[in-house]
Amino acid sequence: MMHVLPLSVLTLREIKLITSGIFAVVGFLAGAQFAFAAPLTGANVEPATLLVGTTNTIAVTFTTVNTIPLDGAIAVTFGSGYTVSSASNPTCSTMDGSFALLISSQTVTILRSGGNPEPAGVQNCTIAVIRNPTSVGSTGTYTISTTTSGAVVIDTDAAVSSDNIRISTSALAPVSIPLTYDISIATPVVTAAYHPGDGIGITWSTIEGTGTVSAVNLDYSTDGGITYTAIVSGTANDGSYTWMAPSINAISVTIRAQGTDLIAVLATDTSDAFSIGSQEISSDDSSDDAADAEDADAGTLLPTGTFMKGESWSTVYYVEGTTRRPFLDAQTFFTYADNFDAVIDASDDYLANYTIGTPMMPKAGSVLVKVVSVNKVYALEADDTLRWITSESVASSLYGSNWADFVIDVPVTAWGHFNFGEDVDSEDDISLDGTEMESRDALNSK
Repeated sequence: MMHVLPLSVLTLREIKLITSGIFAVVGFLAGAQFAFAAPLTGANVEPATLLVGTTNTIAVTFTTVNTIPLDGAIAVTFGSGYTVSSASNPTCSTMDGSFALLISSQTVTILRSGGNPEPAGVQNCTIAVIRNPTSVGSTGTYTISTTTSGAVVIDTDAAVSSDNIRISTSALAPVSIPLTYDISIATPVVTAAYHPGDGIGITWSTIEGTGTVSAVNLDYSTDGGITYTAIVSGTANDGSYTWMAPSINAISVTIRAQGTDLIAVLATDTSDAFSIGSQEISSDDSSDDAADAEDADAGTLLPTGTFMKGESWSTVYYVEGTTRRPFLDAQTFFTYADNFDAVIDASDDYLANYTIGTPMMPKAGSVLVKVVSVNKVYALEADDTLRWITSESVASSLYGSNWADFVIDVPVTAWGHFNFGEDVDSEDDISLDGTEMESRDALNSK
């Protein structure tokens, strides 16, 4: 028979021994709870879509055995095919407080703060901006764990069922087909002219690609694509955006559109050049010798080869029948003329007699050309045809030791208007009349 001594009989030392033993047992049990994590039940990781390469929101559900501390966390580990580096916007609808994210390798951890301990039960969380694997097939199993603030695991499931990534909504996973991405700017168009403060409609399409472009970045350049200034980042891929023209004077403005999934740039396109403001190309074109097209009947067309400009804008055009072809910069214009004296001033209404044609390229045989950032120099022949000069020795034999003086950079936006002929591997591959060649310095001094 056990004898229980009255408390009054116990000495102070005996009471301390008994109570310390009780707390030791409680402490051991509490420690054992975390040392040997309990299994989660009903654990599931579910992407909003299983389409290959798609960026979406991931739903995370599970049922806990133990309480999640008010400063605890929920850690989710994804297979290596997922891109989780830009994960954001964590939520847990079944818990109070606020939430933040910690990303380490393939593990995304939802951190709790400012709430109450969450009792055992069903939990529902979401994590946004996670990109699906870019190849079809199994994702591999996931891991879900609840932890203390010190990352000690409380409950866990290290074998949450995998998903099957596919290229269509079919339940079957077909053979792997690489995704393609596309973006194509429709407007603004070449030679459009705007004032600062005008609303410029930018439109684009992404329908040619097989992958999903969820958002678009827009930037503009006034130096042929060497540098860009942001217009908007991550705007919805709805095909249009209205940009208020900034207070600048620039004759050649281009817009760059980047299709993105909010993680990576997937496709890029650059618009035709247009103008903002009233910047003149250069020089004083008000010579007394200049003809005035306003004196001509509205229905009288100027001869092919005439240069003209409108009264409101500085763009100079080359007349070709019923078409006016714009010069993108002064350097190109000066391969055709020595000054602006021959440019005819026309009314804006008179310009309407002509349809806008493709931009003018430098005059054939007058210069060598290259595009910024590409280390290739081309000879320019008739019909805007470029032929790559494959070595410095060939360039020297054709144009002399100072051949580099004849090289000019053309805007990136002009590159698509050239044709490309056969490479020039020797001086016998090309017929050359070097008498019309002009150096870069000579053009810039006109």
